[in-house]
Amino acid sequence: MIFPDITEVQECFRAGDDAKLLDVFQRFISSDEWPTKCYEWGEENAEEYSAFIQHIVPLLPPSTPMEVVLILCEDYLLELVYLPNSIDIGVKVLVDFWNRKRAVEDESMVRMLSAFLMHPDGEHVVETIQRATGGLTEQLGIN
Repeated sequence: MIFPDITEVQECFRAGDDAKLLDVFQRFISSDEWPTKCYEWGEENAEEYSAFIQHIVPLLPPSTPMEVVLILCEDYLLELVYLPNSIDIGVKVLVDFWNRKRAVEDESMVRMLSAFLMHPDGEHVVETIQRATGGLTEQLGIN
C-alpha cells in the first residue's frame, strides 16, 4: 500500500480542504514513519505544525486510536515547547479529544451495562458496576 507523505498532508492543510485533509491524514498515520515526519515538520515550521495539530485533532473521529493524539500532543513537550502557551495548547487539544472519545465510549458502555442490569440472571451486576470509574453509576442511576 502506498501511503501519502507529509507533503500531501501539508498541502491539504494549507488548502483548507478538511475532508481531503482528514482522509489523507488517516491514511498517512498508517505508515510507520508518520511520527518522525510530523516531528520534522515541527522542527522546520513550529507555528504551522502547531496550527495543524489544533486543526486536525478536532476533525479526527473518536474511533481514532488515542496513541495518535498522544503522539501529536507530545510534540508540545518536545519541538513545540518554546512556542507561547505550548503546554496549555497541548493539554487542551488532548483533553478535548479525550472528552469526545470518552463520551462516545461511555454511551456504548452505558447501553451495554443497561442490558446487563435488565437481565434477570444478574446477581452481582449492581455491585460490579459500582466499581466502574468515570461516572458510569450516575449515568445508570445507581447509587
